[in-house]
Amino acid sequence: MEIRVEGLVGEAADFVTFTSSLGQAWGRWCGKGVPSVGNHTVEFDVPGVIESWSEVKGAAAIVGDYRDGIVLVRGVIESVDEDGVAGLRVGTDVLLIDVPQNAERVRVGMVVEFTAEQIDIYPYFV
Repeated sequence: MEIRVEGLVGEAADFVTFTSSLGQAWGRWCGKGVPSVGNHTVEFDVPGVIESWSEVKGAAAIVGDYRDGIVLVRGVIESVDEDGVAGLRVGTDVLLIDVPQNAERVRVGMVVEFTAEQIDIYPYFV
């Protein structure tokens, strides 16, 4: 996915604020060195356990203000395996996430959203 790093935050400048086709958000930069302000091709990961999600309507999104300490992620369930791992289509990316234990009737095509304490951003080069 293409993002535009808008600024650096955190004492070690290891978090960035960014904009993308999915909205404006922030995350932990997992690349080598401090990123430059500008465009980057990246993949996202949601570390930790997703406690719950909600079935909703709406377009894919990754939005949040670092001062609030959360990021909202919304996407379409693209796959679910027997081990409880779901492929969540968020824009051009597919995030692999563990289905929350309290989730009911998980099905391909449903739109879900959840909040996370942070997202991880992994740059790559095409």
